[in-house]
Amino acid sequence: MANQTGDPERRASLALLVVLLAAAALRLIGLDHQSYWIDEYASLVMAYDGLFSGFEKIRGDVHPPLYFSLLHFWIRAFGDAEATVRLLSVLPSVLLVACVYRLGKKLYGTGSGLIAAILSATSLLQIYYAQEARSYAWLMLFVVLSYDALLRWQITGRPKHLVLYAIFTTAILYTHYFGLFVVAAQAIYVLFVAISGYRRGRWGGWALALVAVALCASFWVPSFLDQFGRVQQNFWIGKPASNALLMVPTLFASWWGPWSGNSAGGAWAAPLGATIFAFFAIALTAGAVGRSRSSTQNHGSVPVWEATLMLSVWLFVPTILALQLSAVDIEVFSYRNTLVSAPALLLIAAAVCARLRHPVARALLLAVLVAPSLAQMPRYYEDLHKDHWRQAAAYVAPDFNPDTDAFVFDAPFVRQVFHFYAALPRYRVIPLFPEDTFLDNRIWLVRAYAGPRSRSPEIMTEWGYDQSARWEGKNVEVFLFTRQTPSATAPAE
Repeated sequence: MANQTGDPERRASLALLVVLLAAAALRLIGLDHQSYWIDEYASLVMAYDGLFSGFEKIRGDVHPPLYFSLLHFWIRAFGDAEATVRLLSVLPSVLLVACVYRLGKKLYGTGSGLIAAILSATSLLQIYYAQEARSYAWLMLFVVLSYDALLRWQITGRPKHLVLYAIFTTAILYTHYFGLFVVAAQAIYVLFVAISGYRRGRWGGWALALVAVALCASFWVPSFLDQFGRVQQNFWIGKPASNALLMVPTLFASWWGPWSGNSAGGAWAAPLGATIFAFFAIALTAGAVGRSRSSTQNHGSVPVWEATLMLSVWLFVPTILALQLSAVDIEVFSYRNTLVSAPALLLIAAAVCARLRHPVARALLLAVLVAPSLAQMPRYYEDLHKDHWRQAAAYVAPDFNPDTDAFVFDAPFVRQVFHFYAALPRYRVIPLFPEDTFLDNRIWLVRAYAGPRSRSPEIMTEWGYDQSARWEGKNVEVFLFTRQTPSATAPAE
């Protein structure tokens, strides 16, 4: 009898191991093929300094300090090459697959857990952020771990799960401020379960853990308020589109949508997102109604209605709250921030898929769910969709003469990133608005993310230089200007 019960568990463990190996392989492919894009290099800038002196730079940013602190120790140990730095995001992304399996198994059973792990392992969205030197892979991991600990506290009432919940929730808040909306969603879940009379005594322990989280997070509150004040004055996040709520599930389903910069997907993103929402909502609602009379009818450890409630508020509440704040001119909504809810949709989809009785039907639905990511992977790995800094440096290097040439960068960060990739022994930099006369024969103008207001090429012309060559890559441009007059004198600013 023991062998009969052990075999399914052993098979599930082996299947999970295969899924984890596949997840690791998909995240390691081409890890160093692309240059850092500007936000990734900003992560390095935050992490380069000593831990405590680096906090001053972090306070001048718009994010909490946990990821940058981890990155600080990581680059001190392993260096700042693209592959090693991005590996710090690969590790939590692979671990996330295992944690999604664990949570899915607890909610709906082993079959759901395995399908959720497969969806997470093959999610192009998760692969993308696993290969980026930013905090989002860690954020998703901490969110899943927080929900897992909360659910286990609700089931068992053991204090260790409450302690783990407090730790992981604190980690969320120190990783990204969008985590506040995750806590709000968890509050709705806990209070709704308590009001319904089911596990009424658990909400008090949860509230106590939340007090501990608030105390731990309070150390960063002054910095948060300072950052929030600067964001209110000037920040890149704009008003969300009217169909933003419907586009979010399209993003989570890993279609080549708004997160990739491909605007062509916007026209059909809303109806597709509505279809995804409607399909899973109807399927899970029907399942919850049909099985809500008895918790034993669910293969997981909680009734279907509770599992569905938890995932529904996890999926919807953070996005809805962000959109509501944006409606009152507090611009916090962006598609990448809503990734905190991405695992919830995968868990719901896995539950629906696992509940199909016929194995062929399950296989077909699973194929439909993974198809968007798998179909786009060749393009994802082949295209150089990050900033082309390495290519820009390679364009300049063969023709650069340190005795006759100089550089102009139209922003300080442009110089920093270019210098990271340029293998030039020495070069002189002229400020965009210099005070002294210069006699360089040629000027290399390097600029990035230059908007329509950028006049740097016109300024070179005003100095008495003519454009003789131009190279353009993803978000990066290089101009070569040659002096046509005996001397070039700096114009008045």
